[in-house]
Amino acid sequence: MAVKLILFPLELISLARRLLFEKEVTKKCKNYPSILTIGVSPNEQGKGIGKRLIGVAEEYFRRNHYSSFFVDTEISNTKAIKFYQANGFITLISKLGNVLLIKSI
Repeated sequence: MAVKLILFPLELISLARRLLFEKEVTKKCKNYPSILTIGVSPNEQGKGIGKRLIGVAEEYFRRNHYSSFFVDTEISNTKAIKFYQANGFITLISKLGNVLLIKSI
């Protein structure tokens, strides 16, 4: 079965930016874990679910002897950035439309 991937110009630019950002992230986060995706339904936001998810991840990383971990999001996602900062993350880099945040544990 063949799979066709059709990308429109804006999607192609977004994909290229993402790949370049991932290359930068790999350099900075080589020996540390990263949360790839975290999401809470808009109807459930503000109920502490995201905070608990971060807490579970943090405890797992601590038990496995990591000293920090990373998350990233689009720079336009100010709600997520504020959420991460309120949960102890600081901005490490902001580049190509994305922001990488780190939390020491």
